[in-house]
Amino acid sequence: MKGLKSILVIGCIACALMMAYCGEAEEEITDPTPLNPVIIDTVNNKVSISCVIKRMWVDDSVAKHNCIVSKYGSNAGKALFVSNCHHADFYDALIAIGADPGVDIGDPPDSNGVPTGTLFNVFVTWDGAPKVYDINELVTDSLGRGLKCRMHNSYTRAVSSNKGCIWCYTSCKTSISSNPTYTAYDYYYSGVTWPFRPSSSLLPPKGTHIVVTFQMVQ
Repeated sequence: MKGLKSILVIGCIACALMMAYCGEAEEEITDPTPLNPVIIDTVNNKVSISCVIKRMWVDDSVAKHNCIVSKYGSNAGKALFVSNCHHADFYDALIAIGADPGVDIGDPPDSNGVPTGTLFNVFVTWDGAPKVYDINELVTDSLGRGLKCRMHNSYTRAVSSNKGCIWCYTSCKTSISSNPTYTAYDYYYSGVTWPFRPSSSLLPPKGTHIVVTFQMVQ
């Protein structure tokens, strides 16, 4: 009988250790790669995507509207970060962590319309980076309003237009997410010059693999 009890105890311990190991394996989150460009972390309510930096928008010009665009979209050449993930997959990933897309800006949008969905913090890093940067540390706006990120209820329009916009510096009717601190009125009608200037001293060389993480603000 004592031998049977010992076997049962050993068996229970083995099962507990196996369950703990499996739990750790399930919770292990890896970084996105060009071949696995979207990582969904439902535990921490965040989505990370694989991107490549286009240094031309740091050194040679200033991107006026697009910050992150999918390589599958027509606006990929206009973006600071070109993502290896499809913009539709990015939308689905945000939904998977419980994000709310909010109310559609509309087509055509109201000139003062802004995205109303879930608010995210946007973080950027790469191999060899001294830290994980908030996007506001890497890109400044001349009017000093700051850069925010809200999801937008734009799935149908984003797919049909195929511009590929994942996150734009200004409120955008076709982007999966965009910045509510700058509106279409600012962009098209106000006549104010407010370029978004990436930091040439902080950002890495062209072609560097970039990981961008969107974390829900609770």
